[in-house]
Amino acid sequence: MWNEKKSSEILALLQALPKAQIADDHEVLHLLESQKLYGSGLVWVDINLLASAQLTGCGLWTADSPLQKGAIKLHLQVYE
Repeated sequence: MWNEKKSSEILALLQALPKAQIADDHEVLHLLESQKLYGSGLVWVDINLLASAQLTGCGLWTADSPLQKGAIKLHLQVYE
């Protein structure tokens, strides 16, 4: 059931979370090429996530195996 009061509170809490830096296409392509991530099972969105996590200095929470391996390759913390 929709609870407007509770959803407003949740949205406010989400807005208060730290923001990740968004990698631009040039940065994503550079990461793809410099780390030789092609053929690793990663898709464009995954590489964007990795680039943003690297720029921000944060880890990733994922159960996706190729994304976990990519994060580990970049020495990012992985949370399952």
